[in-house]
Amino acid sequence: ALPEIGAATGVGLRFLVGMPRNFSGPMLLREVEKLKLMGASPYIVGVDFMGFEDNKIGELEPYMQAIAAWAEAHDHEFTLRIHAGENRKNLTNVKESLRLAQQFGMRVRIGHAAHGLDEEAMAIAEALS
Repeated sequence: ALPEIGAATGVGLRFLVGMPRNFSGPMLLREVEKLKLMGASPYIVGVDFMGFEDNKIGELEPYMQAIAAWAEAHDHEFTLRIHAGENRKNLTNVKESLRLAQQFGMRVRIGHAAHGLDEEAMAIAEALS
């Protein structure tokens, strides 16, 4: 139906796969495997690590690394979106998110970034652009 909607409206719909950041390790592994299957669709353009930001970005690194490896092989435009800096609980999450995106060579968008956006984080963001 999406091509028909696009033809009728001139709007191309694309989607991010929601990856709940608070899932357990085994559940996140399962979601990464599902993402690899769904990522074959031209309508899936990225992943969004979403949910309340009560954990550190480092806990998500293995899952982001798996997604980055898949994206390198299948879709260089695939985008990593991370909810970070929503609250003051983990003030390094924005910087760590940017570092991981830089390390894995992925396009990144940071959701919120209201807290923890310091000069070092800005320098990494500028290097990514």
